Amino acid sequence: MNRLLIIVALTFLNPIAGNSQLTTFDAIPNGLVEVLGGWGMVTYDASFTGAVGHFTSFNTPFESDYGIEVGAILTTGTIYDIAGAGPHGPNNMESAGYDAGLPGDLLITNLLGGVETYDAATLTFNVIAISDTIQLSYIFGSEEYDEYIGSQFTDAMGIFISGPSIPGMLNIAKLPNGSFVTVNNVHSSGVNPFGNYSAINGGSYLSNTGTSASAPHLQYDGLTVPLTAVAAVVPGEHYTITVVVADAGDHVYDSGVFLIGRSLVAENEEATLSSLSIHPNPTSEILNIEMSSIKSYDYSIISSDGKIVQEGILTSTINVESLIDGKYYLAIHSETPIVRVFQKQ
Repeated sequence: MNRLLIIVALTFLNPIAGNSQLTTFDAIPNGLVEVLGGWGMVTYDASFTGAVGHFTSFNTPFESDYGIEVGAILTTGTIYDIAGAGPHGPNNMESAGYDAGLPGDLLITNLLGGVETYDAATLTFNVIAISDTIQLSYIFGSEEYDEYIGSQFTDAMGIFISGPSIPGMLNIAKLPNGSFVTVNNVHSSGVNPFGNYSAINGGSYLSNTGTSASAPHLQYDGLTVPLTAVAAVVPGEHYTITVVVADAGDHVYDSGVFLIGRSLVAENEEATLSSLSIHPNPTSEILNIEMSSIKSYDYSIISSDGKIVQEGILTSTINVESLIDGKYYLAIHSETPIVRVFQKQ
């Protein structure tokens, strides 16, 4: 039986003012991951490695460009709206960048066959998937386009998963031809100081320069279309996901990965919500259940750190008096799983 959980919280703190249409927010790692959370997933214990200005949540930049409203950014530069640095648009510089002076990441260095990496931004978090599939959608962008295609300055990213049935740290961020995501592996055709180059995964690349600018709210010279990382998992088991982006070859010129809000899901199809309602919410003792037809469904109550703390057969009331105060997820295991969030106080 698939058990479906949901996290749809948005944690936006202290908007960072700027004169562009990209609106970013100071964030903490767990809040950042909550922005990503969607159907079928519990997330917990998020951490970040890199500079304070390397990660944040965002809203509005892709709403007109891609139809994306919210998400999270990891960048090798800075998320602050500083002239000549950061992802904030418009794209009015050929060589925008910020040198954070930080080390790279061995996972990305290994993907690149040993090319030295720098200024890595790494978000790591744990998940419990209640179906057999995990997916997360993202966009990769870089200021290295198009001048450094074909060079060693091939900034890259990866989404790595580890856990039961997964061999080691498996990179699931792949392009249509099966290669990993880096400047040299996804671009259109053209010529630059390194010579002529043919398109590679050209259908997944969008130029952001001149009249062909695809994302005028951003500084990066090129971006991918929205891509989706997918992994097969064991339902109910714990997995660790690590998202990394790093400069390659040197510290200069920024790259970033935009993680699409609410795209971190454990099923390919979004569950359809029924008429289920719960009250009172918050509650101190009894949770009343109202729905069009209450049947003998199994239910689980899951704590915010992903632990199942109570199970039973659904009736019109559930006694939650024994739970400690906090946020919980009520999962009804029907043919179309249903989840509600409630607060115990």
